[in-house]
Parts: sequence; structure tokens; C-alpha cells
Amino acid sequence: HDAFRAGFRVESDGSVSKYFIDRRDFHLERLTLAGAGIDAVRVHLRGLFFQKPDLSPQSLSRFCLIQTASDEHYLGIMHHHSISDGRSLRVFATELFSNYQSDQKPEWRPASTIDNVDWQSSPAYLTAKAFWRSALQGIVTEGHLPEDISVSGDAGSHHVVAVELPHETVQRAQAVASRIDVSLFTYFYGVGIVMLSRLLDQQMVCTTFQSDGRRGMEDAETTIKSLSNALVLATSVDETGSFAEFLRRLRRDIRSAIDHEALPFHHTIQETGVHPRYGMNWYPNLPPIHVPGLEIAPADMLDRQSDYELNFRFVRSGNGLSL
Repeated sequence: HDAFRAGFRVESDGSVSKYFIDRRDFHLERLTLAGAGIDAVRVHLRGLFFQKPDLSPQSLSRFCLIQTASDEHYLGIMHHHSISDGRSLRVFATELFSNYQSDQKPEWRPASTIDNVDWQSSPAYLTAKAFWRSALQGIVTEGHLPEDISVSGDAGSHHVVAVELPHETVQRAQAVASRIDVSLFTYFYGVGIVMLSRLLDQQMVCTTFQSDGRRGMEDAETTIKSLSNALVLATSVDETGSFAEFLRRLRRDIRSAIDHEALPFHHTIQETGVHPRYGMNWYPNLPPIHVPGLEIAPADMLDRQSDYELNFRFVRSGNGLSL
């Protein structure tokens, strides 16, 4: 995959350029942690994978095999977000374990033309830039959370609270969302926006949500690349109105934002000056990957850092919905 041959360099003028090497040799780090459990393995991988990369191809994806017993090993996989995203990791895992069960080596992939050097001149990019300039004109991201629940310290230090939402609560939310004809994500997004409006004592709330960035793209299901994007919503809250109508308006705004996802988040900030401090993320319930003799554990969501003042992460699983 091109992603694993990609690196970045800082030029003399301070700009950053992307480059590709012709071929990269695979390196698997190996170590032994005799008797260690999954929690200890995660702690070790966290220290290894969260090291600051030098932006060379070798530093942007890493693989580590940890032996804890004669018949027990853990394989840790890290892809830097500059070359991969959540969908890409799924593509990689599916391909990896498919090859693991095969007697044949995977075919060598030649370099592709997936990186379009003229993408900022494309109609989709120019249309999206005009859309976001108009949609966010005059929006100001002021106000902070009340002091007793705000995050203190630098962006690298974050306080995490994880809860499993009661099954009955999720069922009722799903029933309401179905009657209004919105998704469960839109329902909880709306609840979150109203909550933020009350905490901030503001009618206008500015948030972001994640788009996978693959709509209309060829080979979307087999491409490994950082394509996901944070899309901005500036939402006005009027609690004297109907919550159902509010959710329908939010649904329209979400769809409109997705239709204009071609403008990267950092470009949106540059073009509009709007930099939301609150995020809404939804991790869908993906079907499990079954491999004989292997147990595949999901990534630890609590390890993921955030530069938001408050970041909601809804994670769907076979057991329900956690936040």
C-alpha cells in the first residue's frame, strides 16, 4: 500500500511536503513479557506507539509481536493518522488476516495515482470552500465550560470518563429517533448540542463530527489512506421549539456538511477562522473478523488523545452503546 511507503519532510521555508519511497522493508518488533495480561500489554504498546514520530515511513506505522507464554502472543498495530484512518485500519486488518489464512503470499502493489497533486483545483474542493465560507460566516467560537467540569492542563493531558449507557435508555432513544425519522447518531448529537447550549449559556453551539471522506471515491473499500475529515456544524438552539423539528434540521445540516466534505478540517479553520472546541464522534458496530486460532480485540478508545475541550465518543458494540 502507498500509505506505508509515505513520509513527510519539513522544507527550509517551513512548509511540509509528502514523499514516497519505492519500497519499504517490513519490520516486526519482537519482545517477551512473560505472564503479562492484556492490560500490561496495552500499557507497553501505548508507550511504544505514542512515541513522537520523525515522519519517516518507518515511524508512521509500527508492528509489535509480544510473547507472554509459549502458546500466547499479542500483535500490536499502529498507523499514524497522517497515513491512515479508522476505515483504513479495518481494510488493513481484513487484508492481513485474510493473508494469514492463505498459503500464498499477497501480490506486490505498484505505486498508484491515488494522490492527486491538483486536488485543490478540483471542482469538489472549490465548491466545498465556497460552501464553508458561507455557512460559517460570522460564527464566533467563544465561551468555555463551567470551571468545575472543564479540562485543565495542556492538550496532551485529558480526563476520561467512560460509561455504558443503560440498554433501556438506548432502546427508548432508538424508538424516538425512528419516529422522527433520524438516525440514533443524530438523536444523541442533538442531545449533546442542547446540553452544551445549557452549559455554555449560549444559543449558538459550534461542534465537529467525523466523516469518512470516501463517498464517490473509487476503490473506497480497499484503500488505506487518511481520508476521514472533521466537519463543522454551527447549530442554533431554541428550546421553545419542537425537539423533533430541531433534530430534522440537524439531520439536514449533517447531510449538507457531508456533501461538502472535500475541504479538509484545517483548511476550513484557515478559511473561516472557526475552530470548534467540542467534538461528537460515532464509532459504528462493525462486524467481527473471525480467524481460526486468533482472538481479535478492538482498539482501546480511552487511549486516544484529543485537542477538544470536550469530546463525546459514542462507541457501538454488540453489547450496546458506551460513551
